[in-house]
Order: sequence, then structure tokens, then C-alpha cells
Amino acid sequence: MGGGGVGERGDRPAGGGVGEHGALVGHALAERGVEQVGVLAKGRGRRSWLAEGAEAAIVRLTFTATPDDTSTHWSTRSLAAKVGVGKDTVARVWHKLGIKPWKVDTFKVSTD
Repeated sequence: MGGGGVGERGDRPAGGGVGEHGALVGHALAERGVEQVGVLAKGRGRRSWLAEGAEAAIVRLTFTATPDDTSTHWSTRSLAAKVGVGKDTVARVWHKLGIKPWKVDTFKVSTD
């Protein structure tokens, strides 16, 4: 190692190879065009491991059935046990679709 300043390495410039990155972006831009910049390629990203029909079962049971323990509405844990998925999976499905089974749809006005 030489008299090295902060970030100096013998095998590459201190800039971290910014020119290489720019060349890669320029190559992708030339291949795909401006419209495709920032668009993820098909098949990229995490794949869903949720079984086919599990999301539909969660939604169906949320609105059409009540828990076996005489509760008034499903909790994430009780519905997860019924469907056979994790509690976080139920929570994600509810959040994604805006479902809030703990909220009451109607109310009564008291005359007191």
C-alpha cells in the first residue's frame, strides 16, 4: 500500500469505478430504450410462495364465516390457523386489500 489517503486502494481508483457503472447503464439504455429505464425485467424479484387459492380463502373466510371460538370477528392468528398459513401472511393480505375485520360497519345511536 502506498502513502494512501482515505479510500485509496491499489487495485481500483478511489472513485469506486463510477465510469464502469455509467458504461453499464449506457449499454442497457442503448439496448432497451428510454421507456424501459427503471422497469424490472420479467422474472425478477421475490416469487410468491403462497399456495394457489390461499388469498381467496383468506378473503372468503374473513367475510363469510366466524371463528369457531364464538368470537365476533377473525384475528390474524385464528384465521391463519384455520387456513394453514402464518399470521403475517393473513395480515399482509388484509393490508393489501384494505380489509379491517375488527372495525364495525354499523352502530346504534343511544337514546340516553
